[in-house]
Amino acid sequence: MYAPFLLFMFSPLQQQTKGDRYSILEEEKLNTNIPSIVYLDQVKAVSHHEALTDKIALALGQSRERAQALVDIGAVWLERDTGGWVRYWPSTTKLSHKVSKVRIYTRPRRFFKPCEHVDWSERILHEDNAYLIIDKPPGLPCQADNSNSYECIAPCVGRSLGLTFLRPAHRLDTQVQGCLVLAKNLKAKNQFGNWLARHKVHKRYHALTLQAPPRGNLRHDMLVPRTQNDRRRADELFGPGPRLLRKDKNNRGFSPESWKPCKLIVHSFTSMGSYFHVEITLISGRPHQIRAQLAACDAPLVDDALYLSGQDAVLLPNTNNNDLILAPPARTSDLKAPNKAIGLAATEIHFAGRHASIRIPPWWLNKEF
Repeated sequence: MYAPFLLFMFSPLQQQTKGDRYSILEEEKLNTNIPSIVYLDQVKAVSHHEALTDKIALALGQSRERAQALVDIGAVWLERDTGGWVRYWPSTTKLSHKVSKVRIYTRPRRFFKPCEHVDWSERILHEDNAYLIIDKPPGLPCQADNSNSYECIAPCVGRSLGLTFLRPAHRLDTQVQGCLVLAKNLKAKNQFGNWLARHKVHKRYHALTLQAPPRGNLRHDMLVPRTQNDRRRADELFGPGPRLLRKDKNNRGFSPESWKPCKLIVHSFTSMGSYFHVEITLISGRPHQIRAQLAACDAPLVDDALYLSGQDAVLLPNTNNNDLILAPPARTSDLKAPNKAIGLAATEIHFAGRHASIRIPPWWLNKEF
């Protein structure tokens, strides 16, 4: 679960901070016929790193320099004979007969600007021996992408500030700004998880919505598949993307343990032209929770492409007309993850006597509507 951040600790690239060392990935274009993911078989005979890089370059019809950039950015994975995939790091990964296949993400997702064009020292909100709280800019992921483990929050901050061990203690969505806690050691990471489970971490958010949400407590149940059958059925019905909510206790063919409560409080909202500035306290912490719950209340976030149709409830197969899932239509081709900042900012966080609040206001407070 924490492998991407462990790998960061040993990466030979962790001291590189200036310029885009992976500009070749954009400058040297791939043939349009090459898919975004390529698999290489017959790699058991490859016994050293240079040979594997050459094999990747040959398979893609690209220069060796571009193939090496794919390796260095974390876009190459190895499958073991014993099962399971591991990200390929030449400095720590041993090539042997146990490697049966190679997976290459030929067009890595890039997050260069929010990673390297930020003065991270100015975004520090609190620091002590255990935790670093920063104001995360929108556009930078907390978790390493499958195609890019070099440009995510822990290695970006660590390279800039000279910290060799950082892990996000929780997560913010990629296009969300705000207070993010980074743990400086594993004990601190686990302790923060315990505080979260005991509701000892208090988070305040500001949002910009298309409609006015209802004031007060909002409660739904979110589908968080816990069994293999539930995961398979959810993928068949809805696919990846938006989170699914319910208001009643009908399990809709899923196991009861796959439905988890979502709670938040809408304290107030004020009109901003055609939009609404909303103040929220998060009680539980499910993935996409604020985004999904506000969309289910006909008040989706501004610029949140994944949930802009959230007010259109969808029917599950073989259910009656009153049996609704409050979420965007499933498997719709135009539902894509947003590629710019959305109307959500984590403005304050309190835990264990620590308090932090953002100093850079949410982007919409600097605009005229």
